[in-house]
Amino acid sequence: MRTTMKDVALQANVSIKTVSNVIHKRAARVSPATSARILQVIEELGYQPNPAARQLRKAETGILALAVPRLDNPYFASIARHVIDAGERRGRIVLVDHTYGEHERELKTVQGLRPGIIDGIIFDPQALAEGDIQGLSSHIPVVLIGEQLLAASFDHVLIDNEAAAKTATEHLIALGRKRIGVIGLDFAPGTQVQGLRMSGYVDALRSSDRAIDEALIVPSVTGLLDRQDGALAMQVLLDQDPKPDAVFCFNDMMAIGAMRLAYDRGIRIPEDIAFASIDGNEEGEFSVPSLTSVRPDSEALATLAVDLLIQRIENRRYEETQLHYVPFSLLIRESTIGES
Repeated sequence: MRTTMKDVALQANVSIKTVSNVIHKRAARVSPATSARILQVIEELGYQPNPAARQLRKAETGILALAVPRLDNPYFASIARHVIDAGERRGRIVLVDHTYGEHERELKTVQGLRPGIIDGIIFDPQALAEGDIQGLSSHIPVVLIGEQLLAASFDHVLIDNEAAAKTATEHLIALGRKRIGVIGLDFAPGTQVQGLRMSGYVDALRSSDRAIDEALIVPSVTGLLDRQDGALAMQVLLDQDPKPDAVFCFNDMMAIGAMRLAYDRGIRIPEDIAFASIDGNEEGEFSVPSLTSVRPDSEALATLAVDLLIQRIENRRYEETQLHYVPFSLLIRESTIGES
């Protein structure tokens, strides 16, 4: 039987990647002693690299894939635009798919990935478990975005959602608001984003010695986290007595739906109730009133995800997989401070 690189690695008691570094003369990554041991094992086993297989592995299509939950969500649409732009600057075409965050659609996307068709994928899974994508990186490079599957062994680009939620809530506290409601918690399995944002909200209240009022925590009604979901949740808050004097929404779409419902009920914004959220979409900039929101640096997120993916594709990245956090900023607008 033909001796393989794996055989060499086992005999030399090193990783396959280390053997590859020596074979391809990337000596800077391997100590002289380890390199000498590997070369000795190669000679003893008579290992011969397969040039044809190596060339096949190096073949690239120039096509990247991007899979996001919903393209009708302005946040994901923005991510897609920035990924496409970043890919184009690096001579790559980006194919975009949306999965609706459904397990079967996401699984179909993963199972449909084949080398020779695309070079790699940037993926924002919502419903998959780690076992669903186990082994995926063995045949195609993957970079994850978003907050799901944080423990999975892939490069992962995201914002610190707990810190972002805490920042938004602290802004409302600094304005002197006493009863701060929260909209968007989802109890469905695997919804890590909502859990992190809820933790940020709770941490901000506790840091200012505020009690956690369960009546002010309204979960997602439809699970879609869209405008209608925000309006339905806001109705629950407005039916309370006393009403909240501020609301933190988990995303801009829910906030815009909640503000519309408040407007229809005769609520003055921000005099009666102030609103803050996360996303920083253009829609919030032009809503009436304009929406205070935490804006992730979507361009930085997309650009870094593309760069990391291409480095893996071109075998220029050998580090262990990592979490990469991109910055965010608080955009203070009329929904919390009124007209200037």
